[in-house]
Amino acid sequence: MIFMHDFTGRLRPHGGDFLVARLHSPRLLAGVAGQVLDHGNGSYSAVFPLLWEGSAQVEVTLVHPYEAIPVLQWVIDEHPDREFFHSLFRSGTVSETTVCNRCLPPNQQPLCNYTDVLTGEPWFCFKPKVLGCDTRDHHVWAGELKDLITKEEEMLFSGFDFQGEWRTLAGVTVRQFKDSSSITQCLQGKVVHMFGDSTVRQWYGYLKDAASIKNAAIHLVVLALCRSDSSVVSC
Repeated sequence: MIFMHDFTGRLRPHGGDFLVARLHSPRLLAGVAGQVLDHGNGSYSAVFPLLWEGSAQVEVTLVHPYEAIPVLQWVIDEHPDREFFHSLFRSGTVSETTVCNRCLPPNQQPLCNYTDVLTGEPWFCFKPKVLGCDTRDHHVWAGELKDLITKEEEMLFSGFDFQGEWRTLAGVTVRQFKDSSSITQCLQGKVVHMFGDSTVRQWYGYLKDAASIKNAAIHLVVLALCRSDSSVVSC
């Protein structure tokens, strides 16, 4: 049982706190996430699957107190596009910067539509006051990716750590690559297409150095999209 108290030491009379719990063993390098049950009266229960033999420790973290939840919900509801994107428009000595995003309100001012004709990926910018939509030079992106995996793929991330390795609860074998020779063996005779941004470029560099792969063995394609999809290689 978990009991939440206020700053005076009194038991909180309600639930609603955002808690996360995990069961772990530093000696076995094992760990698994638990389920926190809110009883609505300041007490909570943490339930864990017992997936290995031996001693274990329980760790509970208060992510957000009850009072912060309405504020976070308001931010989510009222400002769904919480990241800001800007595009620079330039023609000769004239330049303008406007706000861009995947979805913009059409009733504020005219929009420039840059939706990708091949993928259908939406992208809009507020039209500059002077310059045309065809004068866009570049944009700055610091976005957040969401809803990129299916429910079946989510099962691959439902599991636990044991002896320093990740094990899934979906019955899927996760192959471990502990040295460069195992990486080289996996990629031998394969053509790997990696789609993405600078993060994928770093993975390309890591694989190239770790497995001593020649440039011709991996074809890297960097797409200048507001969202990037990375390839998954099964060996």
